Order: sequence, then C-alpha cells, then structure tokens
Amino acid sequence: MSMNEIYSYYEEGSEYLLKERLIEHINECLSAISNIKNSKIYKYLMKIPCEWTLSLDDVIRLSIIFHDIGKVFYQNNYKYDKEHNVKYLSFKGHEFLSFYIFNELFKFEFIDTKKEDFILSVCSFSILFHHHAMGVKKKIMNDYGKEKVVNLNDTQINKLKETISKFLRNDREINALDRIINKMKNISSEKALEIICNTLKDDAYKNIWNMYVSDSNFRKLSLAFLSTLLVADYYAANKIRKRIDKKPPDFYFVLMDFYEYYLK
Repeated sequence: MSMNEIYSYYEEGSEYLLKERLIEHINECLSAISNIKNSKIYKYLMKIPCEWTLSLDDVIRLSIIFHDIGKVFYQNNYKYDKEHNVKYLSFKGHEFLSFYIFNELFKFEFIDTKKEDFILSVCSFSILFHHHAMGVKKKIMNDYGKEKVVNLNDTQINKLKETISKFLRNDREINALDRIINKMKNISSEKALEIICNTLKDDAYKNIWNMYVSDSNFRKLSLAFLSTLLVADYYAANKIRKRIDKKPPDFYFVLMDFYEYYLK
C-alpha cells in the first residue's frame, strides 16, 4: 500500500501502469458538473417539490465527493488476472462503505433539520446504488465479504482528510468531516467487512428504500441524482484510466449522450 496516496484505480500490465488518485477522480467528476446550474437536469430538479434548505449544486457536489470514500479501506486489496497478466486493485463492495460513511456518519454530524435529512438521503441513495450490478445479494455473500480490507492508520486517515477537505466549501462541512474522520479511525477491517455484508439487512438501507418506494418526489430526485453521479463517474474514469487498446463499454456512450443533453 502507498502510505502517501489513496488510489481510486490501479492497473499494472506488462507494458503500462494506470494509477488514479482519489483526489484526481473527484476533481474530474466535479468538472463534469461544472455547468450544473445552467443544465437541463438542474431545471428539471428545481421543478420537483422540495424545500432546498441546502443548495442543489452543493448536495450534488457532496454525493460526488463521498461516493468513493469507501475505497480508502481497499488500498492493499491487490488481485492478479493471470489471463491478461494484469495486477490491479479491487474495490468490490466499496459503495456500501461509502454509503455507511456518508449516511451514518457524515449526515448525522451535518444535518440540522428533517428537511436536510430528506435532501441528503437522496445523496445516500445515489452513493449506495452507483454500482448497479445484478445479483448483488449473492455477490455480497460470495465475493464482497472476502475482500482484503485494512485497518486505517493515522497516515491514511490524514491523507483522506486532506483529500476530502479540498472539495468542501464551508466550516460546517469541514467540521462535520473532522468529526467523522475521528469515527473512521475506529472502523476495523472486521467492522468494515461486517458493514459490507450487512448493508442490505440494516435499517438504514430499508429506510432509504422505503422512501424511494413510497415518496414519488424522493424517487424522482434520487434517480436524477444517481444518473448525474453515474455520468460524472464514467466521465472522470474514461478521462484518466483510458487505455489506447481498450474501447469504453457501450454504457459509457449512453451516459455521454445523457451528459451532452442534460448536463453540459
């Protein structure tokens, strides 16, 4: 593990090395929504009945900043693909840790009212579902719980705090980050695996899902936020992780159509 960096992507072949730091990924994701206030998706979201006690662009920014924060626990989870002779970092299940950190730690430290809880729960939904694989329950049972997650040391915690702080805008956000950073020190590797494996059983997941099912406005906001996060995620990944010999998946081009029409 690098003691000085937090990677959001790492792939090493016989003739190439692709490394993407978390700070680079967040920065590129945010660049994808730099025109958000003038976009069609923004105008659509503002028409949905919701009391925006937090600004819309701030809420979307927070979902992007925190969507990959769970990857900090995977910095030594190297795998080897024998068929392609590739060494890489695997982040299977990181979205569940990102969801836990944002929904159970940051949101708890940040919100003042039920209205803010509603808005930030939309962020929680997009973070939880930004990896949308089928058969997720089976994968949690058979794959995710076997990943090599680590206990965080002071160096990694300080680097994470430094990384996230660069994208926060006010003292309220920074103070909430300070408090959750201290709590993250107490998440052992065993606790991290427990969070991953139990997410779909926990009340936090059930509450988010019940809101999605029962509240049409929450559902509209959540799907719009999720689409925006997916576009920003794929936009950034293709920009930094791109290989000359590897074509992006078809889903990437679908998302770029969304980007061109709704976000750009």
